Amino acid sequence: MIEDQTVTNSKGDSVIYPSFSHIGASELFRVYTEQDVIITPNQRLARFDLHNLEHVQRKAGKRACPTPRILPWHAWLRQQWLHAGMGVWLDSRQEALLWQQCIEEDEQVLVLHTKALSKQAMEAWQIMADFDIA
Repeated sequence: MIEDQTVTNSKGDSVIYPSFSHIGASELFRVYTEQDVIITPNQRLARFDLHNLEHVQRKAGKRACPTPRILPWHAWLRQQWLHAGMGVWLDSRQEALLWQQCIEEDEQVLVLHTKALSKQAMEAWQIMADFDIA
């Protein structure tokens, strides 16, 4: 059985939503505070949510409101990584070059297109990390 979802902001205000229901912008931003962070799957959705918030605020007659922290998953994850001091954060280009270098230096790997193999290795590693089998 799937249970209802509770959205709670940093002040402790909660709203219960039926599972798998769409949470509209006006409902989401009703419980949102300046300290909260809204995480989206990608940059496009972050911009879309910010636009929705502006629309909701204008419709409510507000001329100004605090800008919320709406971040795509990757940006939030990078921010957390750097804040925790866990070492260097590689962008995708740097990661691909590192994989390519490892493949080129491995004497057991005999391939002509190390760039293509490094991309596959990077994708395989990401899948393993996503499923916590790395």
